[in-house]
Amino acid sequence: DLSALTSTVLAFSPARVIAVTASVSRRPTTSGARTVGFPLKIWQALPQVCREYLPAAMPAPEAAPYKAFGMVYEANKELPIGVSKRRHLGIDRVFLNCGACHTNTVRDTPQSVAKVYTGMPSNTLDMLAFQTFFFNCSADAKFSAEHIVPEIDRLMAKNKGRLSAIDRYVVYPVAIWIMRDRLLSL
Repeated sequence: DLSALTSTVLAFSPARVIAVTASVSRRPTTSGARTVGFPLKIWQALPQVCREYLPAAMPAPEAAPYKAFGMVYEANKELPIGVSKRRHLGIDRVFLNCGACHTNTVRDTPQSVAKVYTGMPSNTLDMLAFQTFFFNCSADAKFSAEHIVPEIDRLMAKNKGRLSAIDRYVVYPVAIWIMRDRLLSL
């Protein structure tokens, strides 16, 4: 019954809707993470490898490099809101979900801590700069295993990790080649 559904929806206050939205939509996985997602370690390394293609107005801090495109990060989270992670074929892969374009922050005063709101438009995300970064980086000779794998190693060493021999010499070189080929074909 449509009228029962309408009255149920209208019974929610805007604050309740925001609370429900915030609790479920920050990092849901989509089929994109599985089917066309970027390998997480490559995603993490690219802003350092291709730093010259990041927007000049927003330098990328190493801990939150995609802030350069206006993406919103929460404290102690490795990925920005709106980026989901899914393990597929033995590799963690990431891809954008709705939260990338529909999350932003609001401050009560300029000195206040920013509050994250999902479901609202993002007035900071520069999707064109994000896409241009990946296209320019993939066209650069540095989009290769010889540049990306050492950066992955450097980032992993910060957490006392390292790539296995199979990952270093087979998995990631092949993943980098596939990712570059797919980006260049768009």
